[in-house]
Amino acid sequence: TGVNFLDENIAIASQHENVVGLKDATGDLTRIEQVRPLVGDDFLLYSGDDGTSLEYLRRGGDGFISVTANIAAAAMKDLVTAVR
Repeated sequence: TGVNFLDENIAIASQHENVVGLKDATGDLTRIEQVRPLVGDDFLLYSGDDGTSLEYLRRGGDGFISVTANIAAAAMKDLVTAVR
């Protein structure tokens, strides 16, 4: 939606039974380290920025929503497998 939620608001939303995760397309790799302690391990954190997806996974992200995967699905799957 192009709206940047404050970390505190993400923490509040994570408590709602119908909210299971967040797609973060900010490209800010420090954000996962700020948000993860607020939401816990059960709340899914996905990168929406192809350029930072690998590092996002390394820092504890659960996955990514990728434009590149539309044309190189196997390569992107291999990337996720290699990180995990």
